[in-house]
Amino acid sequence: MWSISSEDIERAKERLRRRRGEIEARYAEELQALDTELEAIAALERVAVDFASKNGREDLSPEVDPDPPIAAAGGGDPPGLAPADRRESGPGSGSRWRLHLGG
Repeated sequence: MWSISSEDIERAKERLRRRRGEIEARYAEELQALDTELEAIAALERVAVDFASKNGREDLSPEVDPDPPIAAAGGGDPPGLAPADRRESGPGSGSRWRLHLGG
């Protein structure tokens, strides 16, 4: 059968404690990295909101229409729009700030 001593059990416990400590250290590092990213995003948001509030929407009008009208489902490109100039449509294709500001 098995021959297990109290020393074997203590060694196994110590290995598990070490592994647990390593995992907790990695977890703490990852949490810190996520917190840092969240702080950076919050700072960017504050700057963007401050900029938008100080510079009214009429001052932010683009020189070129960023979303040209798309041709009807019949196919073909709108006049003056080459296939390479098409923008992707769908989720993630527009600026969230432009969407948020209603532009």
